[in-house]
Amino acid sequence: MKVYLRIFFLMLGDYLSFMGVFLLITYLYKLYGGADYEIVTYLKIWPLGLLFILINEVARLYHGTMFYPGASVGPAEELRRIFYSVTSVFCGLLLFLFISKETEVYSRVVFIISWPLCILTAIMCRWFLRSIFKRYNFGNVRAIIMGAGKTGIKTARLLNKSKYLGITPVGFVDDNRKLHDSIIEELPVIGTLNKLKENSKALNADYIIMCLPMNIIMDKLKEYSRSFKHILIIPDSTMFSVGWVYAYDIGGILGLEVKCNLMLKSLLIVKGTMDYFLALLVTIVAMPVMIFCALTIKLTSKGSIFYKAQRLGVNGKIFFVYKFRTMRMGADKYLEQYLESNPEAKKEWQETFKLKNDPRITWWGNLLRRTSLDELPQLINVLKGDMSLIGPRPIVEAERQYYGDKYEMVSAVKPGITGLWQVSGRSELDYEDRVELDCYYLMNWNVWLDLFILLKTVREVFFCKGAY
Repeated sequence: MKVYLRIFFLMLGDYLSFMGVFLLITYLYKLYGGADYEIVTYLKIWPLGLLFILINEVARLYHGTMFYPGASVGPAEELRRIFYSVTSVFCGLLLFLFISKETEVYSRVVFIISWPLCILTAIMCRWFLRSIFKRYNFGNVRAIIMGAGKTGIKTARLLNKSKYLGITPVGFVDDNRKLHDSIIEELPVIGTLNKLKENSKALNADYIIMCLPMNIIMDKLKEYSRSFKHILIIPDSTMFSVGWVYAYDIGGILGLEVKCNLMLKSLLIVKGTMDYFLALLVTIVAMPVMIFCALTIKLTSKGSIFYKAQRLGVNGKIFFVYKFRTMRMGADKYLEQYLESNPEAKKEWQETFKLKNDPRITWWGNLLRRTSLDELPQLINVLKGDMSLIGPRPIVEAERQYYGDKYEMVSAVKPGITGLWQVSGRSELDYEDRVELDCYYLMNWNVWLDLFILLKTVREVFFCKGAY
């Protein structure tokens, strides 16, 4: 029942956010000298909010559909679908007003301003509601994970962290009896695969996630499909999460087509053009902040304003990345001495190429790092064509070994100022997770994913999460 209440609140949030923005813009437009439009006239189009809900239902934005609730789509895909649903509502409204010859009754300015704000508000409202759902564990689908191996453990970790998917794992089942009665990722391992039905009733779970080898999945699928409403398949040892994948029915055989979007030259041109103009706009807007940071660096410590560091670019080509200087003079020599006398810090440096408590950083430099303002000069790198606004992490030569055979794919595109790994935990992630997120980004790039990362970057910077 709580699952349906969750959907109801999402629908209510969609309606209120959509109509609320629409009426607020109408009021402000009239208040500040707009044309003489009566707000009562706009109240007559209250069914627009219901149309918005209906389109979202068709687009499966309510954890599947309200009649068959399950997992939600990812945030980038949700942004894409919300954009199209809001746009569809406004296009439908304009078409209706044109046919009914009532276009002069309503203000086009209100429509133009409301359109992007309705998209942004709907996304923010959904994020706020899901934060509450996650905090109080409200309305989530209870799921049992089949397989307590590497894939199952990682799936549990991601589900516990995510507020979007709406799935709460409640336990593992696994045929390895050594794991029984143990706790993994705060979840109990409750029995074998053959005892799944009994355990699911005890845990009140009708959703299962199969993190098993494909031969076992195929053997168990028919049996469990008669007992569970939802079965999510994550084949063991694959873990290549792909959001931009297409399913094909080839004479009864399932085919999956995966596109590596950033390997297409046409899309690289689109991304490069978007990078340049956005970087130019941000540079103009951020110029006063950059000047203030430069003056403060000069006044608070000796040395140059900027710091240049060698990084690997496209196809391993070396370039210099620009940052505001955050360390004292002679930092490199001091680091060598510090690491030799501090084995724990040396181990941390070798694993992450960062120190959580770096003694080389000045007090002002620490503030710049916490707020990520030290990275603003990298906009110059974007304008020069060395970097993208969003992309894989720029690395040094010593880090290349950690990418293994994946480096060839990662190095095929420009590194980014921000990226998927930065908004998914930043410095809190281990190296394996960073590499996986970079590869995911390359395989799944689209404009919506970039917009999601940009919005998430603003949030991460505002709350100073994971930066040091």
